[in-house]
Amino acid sequence: MRRFFRNRIEMKELKERLRQLEEKVAKLEEITDERDALWLFIDEMRAQEVEAQKSIQEGLEEMLVRSLTPRGDA
Repeated sequence: MRRFFRNRIEMKELKERLRQLEEKVAKLEEITDERDALWLFIDEMRAQEVEAQKSIQEGLEEMLVRSLTPRGDA
């Protein structure tokens, strides 16, 4: 009889431990999803920054070419 109760108690403890582990796994999955979303956002921001830099560079180059004045006979 004691063996039955001991097994019953162990089973309850195992079920509780399993429930706790499942909760932790669920939290870790949420964190992973949030981290992945954050990296996507960072990648998008970097791409936008590169495009903005290219646009600024092209604008500066265009202004430089326009400001040049021809000298001498070509």
